[in-house]
Amino acid sequence: MSASRKYWMIAAMIIGALILVGATWMAASRFQSPSQRAAAAAPPTVEPILVAVEKGDLVQRTTTMATATLNDSSSFVFPLHEGDSAVVTAPGVEPGAQLVSGSVIAWVNDRPVL
Repeated sequence: MSASRKYWMIAAMIIGALILVGATWMAASRFQSPSQRAAAAAPPTVEPILVAVEKGDLVQRTTTMATATLNDSSSFVFPLHEGDSAVVTAPGVEPGAQLVSGSVIAWVNDRPVL
């Protein structure tokens, strides 16, 4: 192989490599990934948000069938000072009324029993 032919072969390979690099650069600048498009996107214009307001109670009722039975009873000793006696001074709930958490059951010595 002659020296001039070898020179042209090396020059053709260099030119081909440059063309390949240029084509790759152009393709990369034209095509974008979805994350690149999202990063370049402009935020939406700021506009007031208008919604219809509906007045009412936020209530959701669920009805289930249940049976309650007494499983165990517990007793409570009122802390009294020496010589004092426990006197129910006022009822807390009416007979037959529903008890809820935090209800006063009775007033003993003018102190609530929860």
